[in-house]
Amino acid sequence: MRVLRSIGRRLAAKFRAPGALVLMYHRVASPRRDPQLLCVSAAHFAEHLEVLRRYWRPVSLAQLVGELKAGEIRPRTVCVTFDDGYADNAEAAAPLLRGHEIQWTVFVVTAPIASSRRYLWYDELEELVLGQSSLPVEINIRIQDSESAVVPLGGAAGDDKWNVLCESATRRQTAYKQLHRMLREMPAREQRAILDALGEQLGRVQPQPRLMTESQLAELAGDGFAEVGSHTVNHPVLSKLSIEERRHELKESKRRLEEIVGKAVESFAFPYGQPADYDRETIDLLGESGYQRACSTSARLARPGADPLNLPRFCVRDWDGDEFARQLREWATA
Repeated sequence: MRVLRSIGRRLAAKFRAPGALVLMYHRVASPRRDPQLLCVSAAHFAEHLEVLRRYWRPVSLAQLVGELKAGEIRPRTVCVTFDDGYADNAEAAAPLLRGHEIQWTVFVVTAPIASSRRYLWYDELEELVLGQSSLPVEINIRIQDSESAVVPLGGAAGDDKWNVLCESATRRQTAYKQLHRMLREMPAREQRAILDALGEQLGRVQPQPRLMTESQLAELAGDGFAEVGSHTVNHPVLSKLSIEERRHELKESKRRLEEIVGKAVESFAFPYGQPADYDRETIDLLGESGYQRACSTSARLARPGADPLNLPRFCVRDWDGDEFARQLREWATA
């Protein structure tokens, strides 16, 4: 019994130890549509940073990992990260973060930056299905050698304020969700083929370039506050790829970013980032590829002893400052 009590005390002490919040953003913008809830307005983001600077202890991702390893996490420690590499990270977020002297990390998908498109597959899908005034009643989708699937589209796109968490949806919004789920699981080559087929049936679209340029990335990396990390080459579900394909996604994105920013790239974020989207083999490949830190999207506190190559994060929505502060308190005490 004495041994069991001792183990119990140690476990209780571990879970009483302060945990850090790693925050995940994507965009600082107010677009016409935001079906995946990726955007925080500039006004709300400024309020978030005021809350962090006044009541919390913002640190860089590298400092956080060092403190986790040493078991020296102080209360109210928080870390700011962004996924994908949208241009508004440099244009809207970076000046605000710099003004509050807050270190942050941006995880970048490299393939679109090197192309003329500079947008991600889900940006294109949004424009194809939700952004056009009129569409056919239905479309036919064929995936490799499988039979064609008929996807009904119906009439109008519906309210631009609609998002994937809404309980109701028009037929077109339902089709968007169905196509998003399907494309998410595909490697980049198959995604491209499906999007091209959709363009043939629905009409070609040209989304505004949304991701950073190479020069914006290089400028960010040199400003003293932003760390540039990798988010793979093509933003795939890594667990769906072969080992060699995963190794390419990790190593090539790292190599390309280091070429652009002129310094070592040591941080990584798993695309989509849920447990089913990567595995232990993928985590081991990160170490093999030279990464020191990696983030998932599992919503938990980062506590001493956490695996630095599998850090949890909380997704931030477009809340005002008061709601953001309430969410932080709730997460910190969960």
